[in-house]
Amino acid sequence: MQLQVFAVPMVGDEAALEQVNAFLRSHRVLSVDKTAVVHEGRQFWSFCVEYLVGAPASAPGGGARSGSAGNASGKARIDYREVLTAPQFERFSKLRELRKQLADSESVPL
Repeated sequence: MQLQVFAVPMVGDEAALEQVNAFLRSHRVLSVDKTAVVHEGRQFWSFCVEYLVGAPASAPGGGARSGSAGNASGKARIDYREVLTAPQFERFSKLRELRKQLADSESVPL
């Protein structure tokens, strides 16, 4: 995982905002943290983007990426054991199991 930080003035810099949007469209984003910042009288948004290296964003509609195994829905599969740390993966697995149990108890699909 990698981090990219952007500072975008709150008013008047459409080019900086488009730079953030272009980055988000072209990467497999895991999370975005947005914070309002005032520094030396200037107001701007700070965006911290966590993303996967070497994993371009899939096309709208969830098409599979080349070189990736797809699943029934056509979306590329991610091996979370490779992406997450051991403690993160353990937490992820527990949450996934809980989600499955809740879906089964409510008779709804995952």
